Amino acid sequence: IEREVDHYAYFDSQDDAQKYADEAAAEGFSVQRCEKSAAEGDESYVVHLVRIHKAVPETVHEITGRLTKLAEANNGYYDGWGCAIVTGQ
Repeated sequence: IEREVDHYAYFDSQDDAQKYADEAAAEGFSVQRCEKSAAEGDESYVVHLVRIHKAVPETVHEITGRLTKLAEANNGYYDGWGCAIVTGQ
């Protein structure tokens, strides 16, 4: 079942975070957040993306692999994904 899947990446600069967010948006991701981390003492910038897709290994590996490469190309790192559990019909 397709569902909203959250993806997160972190960057040291606002410019790098914004480039990543723009490139991900061009690939069909919805940018939920692109801002300085709210965690105390954390100076990084977080990008929170959402895209509707299946949460099965093949799909997740393909998407996370792409987002990891995209984050690394923009001097950041992909931190992971998460989604609500949805049962079949």
